[in-house]
Amino acid sequence: MLSQAQVCRALNLSRATLHRMRRVGAFPPPLRLSVNRIAWRASVVERWLADRDPQLATILS
Repeated sequence: MLSQAQVCRALNLSRATLHRMRRVGAFPPPLRLSVNRIAWRASVVERWLADRDPQLATILS
């Protein structure tokens, strides 16, 4: 599981950009862990990266 901070750091995105991408459907939806906590499965983010650019798919490894 990757926290929002980890996803932002790995992809070099701001929280605002990540939120904007989620809102328009350009990034996979997160899992809600609690009222104030979201996270993504690493495999989902890796798959999203691979679909966009296969060379970037190893960024989270």
